[in-house]
Amino acid sequence: MRSNSISYPMITIQSDWDQVIRRPVANVWLTSKTINENSVHQTIQFNESKASDSQDFHITCPSNYYLKLINKSTKQLYGFIAPNHVFSSIHSKSVSSIDVTTGGLGVSVGADSKLLVWSSADGSIRRDLRGHVFEPYFCRFFPSGEVILSGGSDMQLKIWSVITSECAATLIGHKSAILDAAFVDRGRNFVTVSRDGSSKLWDCSTSSCLETPIQLSATEAINTCAIQSMAADVDLGVRHKPLHEKAVGTDGKLLTVGTEKGNVIGVGLESNQKVFELKNNSAVNSIRFVDEYSVVFGLQSGEIVLIDVRNSENIVKCWRTSSSPVLSLLSLSYKERNGFFAGRADGSTVYHYLDSDNETFQLSGPDFDAIYSLASDGSHVFTACRDKCIRKYELKIITDS
Repeated sequence: MRSNSISYPMITIQSDWDQVIRRPVANVWLTSKTINENSVHQTIQFNESKASDSQDFHITCPSNYYLKLINKSTKQLYGFIAPNHVFSSIHSKSVSSIDVTTGGLGVSVGADSKLLVWSSADGSIRRDLRGHVFEPYFCRFFPSGEVILSGGSDMQLKIWSVITSECAATLIGHKSAILDAAFVDRGRNFVTVSRDGSSKLWDCSTSSCLETPIQLSATEAINTCAIQSMAADVDLGVRHKPLHEKAVGTDGKLLTVGTEKGNVIGVGLESNQKVFELKNNSAVNSIRFVDEYSVVFGLQSGEIVLIDVRNSENIVKCWRTSSSPVLSLLSLSYKERNGFFAGRADGSTVYHYLDSDNETFQLSGPDFDAIYSLASDGSHVFTACRDKCIRKYELKIITDS
């Protein structure tokens, strides 16, 4: 077990609890599971939407979309948020990737090979972006919210206009499927990672690859990446060759990637020098920055690990609350506190505060169907699920309750 390991029971609740409790009298099942131990099953009784305490929990239901449980002995708080919208007709198969803007638009790709732009208010489809030869795996809005980047199994990157639906550029250079991307500042440059073991820095204006910051063996897929501006006290290395004239905003940026073999690697984006490398015993499926120095990454083994890039060998915190693979992460400051959502293969999506292990919030709805991607417009969180649904959750529900 890692040092600074955090372990507490995870709670699973009946996926449609928010619908069931609207009946005059209702029962909702609840399961408590500590890792490597047997599950404990309980039933919550509701009468006119009011909950009775169970054997272990004090239970309140501040609204039809928010259920709050407090463990009577440990005082651990578990909050459950139900979706206020479920978009079930955007895709016909599982949803692989999702992104949203603050301007009311969403974009997603699915196993149906569709790349679609839709209204984040009601889920109505606005654009059908066609051009990928094979299934796209990811999609991202550029920081402007008016342009989209996509990539996938056809080894192509495509840049799309949201306004016209036209593909403005196709970028080629990877030798295997492209799995993730991250923007540099306003998006004139961006980085992609691939199953070919490389990360590449691209220029939008010339549709060209400027350089390859990371090149691993062709058998070590890079699954995920993230970029963050670093403070001056972080040593990002010194560049030993001229910087490409089209490289914009790379100064002071740290690129982090996670690989299928379990390595987390940090590279100075301008210097092209390795800053750190941390080996894990399981594939790294998702990686995100949660503040100026802190990186969180999720493993196939179910662990979630937090490190400080200034001292990456010492684990700040490791959450061992579930053995279900972590498939997606979303960094989100909530109530002026830093934290993140973690979506797992068992359908759970849990918010973890960095400064407290005594309270978590879980997005309910999926019936044990994997959560492949997460996105936020600042006031809502959207989940992309194996059951082909995109769910929308209003965070204000907790604030107002």
